Amino acid sequence: DLINIQKHGFSFSEILEVFDDQYLLKKFDAAHSTIDEERYFSIGSIRGIVVIATSHTERNGRTRIISARKAEPKLQEVYNDYIKKIIR
Repeated sequence: DLINIQKHGFSFSEILEVFDDQYLLKKFDAAHSTIDEERYFSIGSIRGIVVIATSHTERNGRTRIISARKAEPKLQEVYNDYIKKIIR
């Protein structure tokens, strides 16, 4: 958790808030999934302020974050375009 704060400015507990985003864009990550573990890549916002990109899996009914960071501008654009399509 400390490493993620130092590298990306967010703790994993703060990142968990992204999963409360009603517009969370979640995609199956076939390239990084295995027979034993399905992985996902999601883009969402924390409190509508900052857009976060995260790689995660579900384990024992809990979300396990593999990596999380502020979304790069291109991913922020993907997220914003996705919201525009939903809101219409």
